[in-house]
Amino acid sequence: MNIWGYGDAYENNEAVKSLNKLITDNHALYINLCGYKRDLKTEYDTSSIQLLTSKYEGFAMTLLEGQMQGIPAISYNVDYGPSEIVEDKSTGYLIPPDDINTLTDKLIYLLKHKNVASEFSKNAYKSAQRFSYKEIKQKWLNLINTYMN
Repeated sequence: MNIWGYGDAYENNEAVKSLNKLITDNHALYINLCGYKRDLKTEYDTSSIQLLTSKYEGFAMTLLEGQMQGIPAISYNVDYGPSEIVEDKSTGYLIPPDDINTLTDKLIYLLKHKNVASEFSKNAYKSAQRFSYKEIKQKWLNLINTYMN
């Protein structure tokens, strides 16, 4: 399992150090904290589920990028974003921030129920089309035309 992201560079990497120790102490060496990577396309191509546990991310492009690759998401339902992208129980799950038990339950459920994950994947790909260049361009043109006429 690969975990991508900035980590806590602003806090002298204390959380990353603690997580690495937790991983080592529990012999969970299959978990890799990978840090930041500019282009995640190859990671999306080989992923089956995406987790977003940020408490303040807002409109997370990573959710949209994953959805465009058909990856179901489990995300904290924080203000301004995840609920605009993830359709709860259709393209993934939206859960309350800090609800580790529900996060774990939903992750295990999707890992065990490949048919549900597959359906979420199909729905995610379709849902992502709402944010395609063609769709966004048309929305901007409609907005401009509304105010120019």
